[in-house]
Amino acid sequence: MKIALRCLLLLIAAAILCKKSFNPKHFLQSIALPVEKVAARCVWSAEEFLFETQPRETLIRLCKELSNENAALRMQLRENFDLQNRLAALENLTQIGQRLPHKKIFVRVIGRDIAAWFESVTLNKGRAEGVREGAIVIADGGIVGKITEIFEHFSVATLASSPKFRLAVCSENCATPMIFTGNGHTYNRGPSGKWELKMLGTLKNIPLDAGSFLAKGSRIIGSALAANVPGGLAVGYAENIYPSGDGLFFSGDVVLPETLSDFCEAIIYVADDL
Repeated sequence: MKIALRCLLLLIAAAILCKKSFNPKHFLQSIALPVEKVAARCVWSAEEFLFETQPRETLIRLCKELSNENAALRMQLRENFDLQNRLAALENLTQIGQRLPHKKIFVRVIGRDIAAWFESVTLNKGRAEGVREGAIVIADGGIVGKITEIFEHFSVATLASSPKFRLAVCSENCATPMIFTGNGHTYNRGPSGKWELKMLGTLKNIPLDAGSFLAKGSRIIGSALAANVPGGLAVGYAENIYPSGDGLFFSGDVVLPETLSDFCEAIIYVADDL
């Protein structure tokens, strides 16, 4: 013990002589670094030893699993690359994001009335931070609401599931504009017997020639014709399409994203001309 203490004092004295300013913290870190490397090497060696001592059948199974995982990752990477190319082509074709610049304001949900959970939310930024009435609110699932009330440092957004919410939309496969309105929510028993929550919307004024583009599952997006809506952002997915009462148009049901019921953070898109 005395010998180790003397060696440590000699090392400290040598460091002081070599450097004008001695930093004990840096000195201890320089000693700890080789120790960490040795510890990491020991852990790696132990894992390598355990791997090499596995039975041959286990190694073959692990190799097959790794091969399948690598193949799946390569496929996913290729799909992501194809989607990026497709997105770039669509943006160039439709000029999405180039027609109107938008300012992004990051907000948090600070209030939600339990009696109107699917009607509106209160956000933590308002007029002082640049929020404007009519600005679109974006969350993880896409368009989730619209600013309808503004105060100095907070604002209220009407949610897409509220009957008070209206927005010009279109299908991702057809640019013909339609009217979207919120239609509340339902609780139904799913195939597994569990109760499932669905937040709904309604499509109105669908032209007859556009009905063929609205198969079940079609993605409904914000129309670029709306001045305050960045084109291409999702609202929900078409559930079914049926003739309207007057026979001049189609109507339809839209299922909204599940995140609409519990999102905590969002982005307000404010067009420069609002």
